[in-house]
Amino acid sequence: MKPEELLSMCEKAVEEALKLGAGEAEAIATWSRAVGVEVEKLQLKSARAHVEAGLGVRVALGRKVGFSFTSHLTPDSIRKAAERAVEVAKAKPEDPLWPGLPGPAEPASVQGLYDPKAAEATLEDAAELARQMIEAMKVDARVKAGSGGVGFAAHASAIANSRGLALSAQGTSAHASAYAVAEEAGDSSAGFEYEASRQASDISPLRVGEAAGRMAVENLGKKSIETATMDVVLHPLALASLLSIVTEELSGENLYKKRTPLAGKLGEQVASEELTLVDDGVLEKATRTWPFDAEGVPSRRTVLVERGVLKSFIFDRYWGKACGAESTGNASRGYSSEPRIAPRNLVVEAGSKPLSELISEVDEGMLVVDFMGTHTANIPSGDFSVVAYLPSYIKGGELKHPVKQAMISGNILDFIAKVDAVSREVKNLGRALLPYVRVRGVRVSA
Repeated sequence: MKPEELLSMCEKAVEEALKLGAGEAEAIATWSRAVGVEVEKLQLKSARAHVEAGLGVRVALGRKVGFSFTSHLTPDSIRKAAERAVEVAKAKPEDPLWPGLPGPAEPASVQGLYDPKAAEATLEDAAELARQMIEAMKVDARVKAGSGGVGFAAHASAIANSRGLALSAQGTSAHASAYAVAEEAGDSSAGFEYEASRQASDISPLRVGEAAGRMAVENLGKKSIETATMDVVLHPLALASLLSIVTEELSGENLYKKRTPLAGKLGEQVASEELTLVDDGVLEKATRTWPFDAEGVPSRRTVLVERGVLKSFIFDRYWGKACGAESTGNASRGYSSEPRIAPRNLVVEAGSKPLSELISEVDEGMLVVDFMGTHTANIPSGDFSVVAYLPSYIKGGELKHPVKQAMISGNILDFIAKVDAVSREVKNLGRALLPYVRVRGVRVSA
């Protein structure tokens, strides 16, 4: 479906809501067509093509706000969604923080959103690439199992409101993921890899499969280590997991509700000088890049932490106004929900040292691929306890062997304050562009 068609539906929904007595009205519509193939046990498991579309209506009667949605884009369904939104608003209490809807603004200019090859990809295309990925996972005879998937999608969205805002855009996405299992002498280990982009040519299922298979084999032969204080080198995936805690603490909602240890620290040193963190809504080809956010506010690049100094929180319109700040273009939602704050594409600026040097300078430590359990972190305090996923022991500046089990606990602000090196290598995770980082003096429980 063309973006202009969605925009026309949004404008009709706004018109209907105003006729029904809404003081303000907004409609957002989305459409997507996706094809994907799943892999299980090193075989093609299933293939699916589907289309999803819908429209949501948000209205305000004074400070009473109502919302409704429909997954049917017919004139009658759209009219009924507008009616329900008005009915909900009438029944709701007033919201003293309601900021009103945003006015029109020029959307951000972004490159690389749409790729005809990804938009026109078929199930046969995805299946052929998945077969290549399966064969690539078999990089070693010890790889005994593998799963994952390959997929492509085309997306379109539009938003209109009663203040004259009217925006639409289209984009595409492509992804490949692989999870391999290797076995030897009663030991088993896993490896995984993932690539995503707006452009089909940016992903390589062959590369993804081979990387997952090699990682699985390299993690055979796990040994126990002693509980100790040591240095930890984080893979970009592990860094992304920990940054999910940081971005929650940077949420304008948590700032307003005083549920973040970063409250009152704007302009202060909150992390290592080695760290600069950016939320980039206009990063080329990234999967969370779009010309505007879910309220129609132009996307932008926001420096959150610069050389360790806290520079900004992330806001949608509602929590921005509540905190006396502007929206940073971080409203997120589908057609079936109201806006919430979410990061766009996270970027940590690369350093000058190669990864090999980050490792060679470690007397005793671990290289960690990812973490499990970051969702259990206590956001108001910053305390966390996570399991290291696929850790490898470092001794005398060399990777020695995979580690059976390890856990890291601490406070996220203390943790990021101990970063002492950032690699020049970066990994594109689709939603983030991140380097490896080294953290000194971490307590590791084995």
